Amino acid sequence: MKIDLQGADNIRNFTGIINSQGKTIVNPALIRSNLLNSITKEDIRILTEQYKLKKVIDLRTEMEVHEKPDIRIPGVEYINIPLFCESAIGLTHEENSDKCIITDGDKLDMKQLYVRIVSDEYSVSQLAKVMRHIADSIKEAAGAVLWHCTEGKDRCGIVSAMVLAMLEADVKVIMQDYLETNRAAVKRAKQFYEEILVVTNDMERAIKAEKAFLANEDYLNAALSGIFRSYSSIQEFIIRRLDISEEEMKEIRKICLG
Repeated sequence: MKIDLQGADNIRNFTGIINSQGKTIVNPALIRSNLLNSITKEDIRILTEQYKLKKVIDLRTEMEVHEKPDIRIPGVEYINIPLFCESAIGLTHEENSDKCIITDGDKLDMKQLYVRIVSDEYSVSQLAKVMRHIADSIKEAAGAVLWHCTEGKDRCGIVSAMVLAMLEADVKVIMQDYLETNRAAVKRAKQFYEEILVVTNDMERAIKAEKAFLANEDYLNAALSGIFRSYSSIQEFIIRRLDISEEEMKEIRKICLG
């Protein structure tokens, strides 16, 4: 369900989603989002009063956090757990600037990036930390937990896929939630396409830049295929690599499903 905020346009929870067993997610305390660097006082009121937000997990790299730091909310725990390091994707700063750029960004393969998050030892260990915080927050029932990256699409999308799989959502439902990002992202993607085209007069480059802003089934499918090459299900991956036991998942389902 979309959460209407002024300073974050790709923020929602999972309420109303029906899992593979026909049960509905009723717990509103699991929130996925894009950047929180522009949220307003009213946004903060909604998050803290309506959703009882208690924890924010920022999935971005240190450079990205430095460039656009989250607005900190009093009484809310903030944790930065980057799912990959800067060098893994060639992320650097422009000379004499705080702006993050991707070196040889035109060569960045989004499908490879998604596979990396669920296969690279560092990324998987970081993903396990994120899932541990989310699982513990659910069990403690102290308030909402929110995870986000920049666009709320790639890193946030994979974490969200793991949470939904933990709640026994099937792949089709996981994909539907992932693609919801495009409702917010399509406008920014088009704007970025036009800016790149004006600056470079290179349509191929502009199209590739536009696609990088959009959720694409092929991207998430690449990550899921990477998991299925070694594990029979996403749940097995969660148990064996992310250290969330079947017993914990059953407990979490009792809390989140109606």
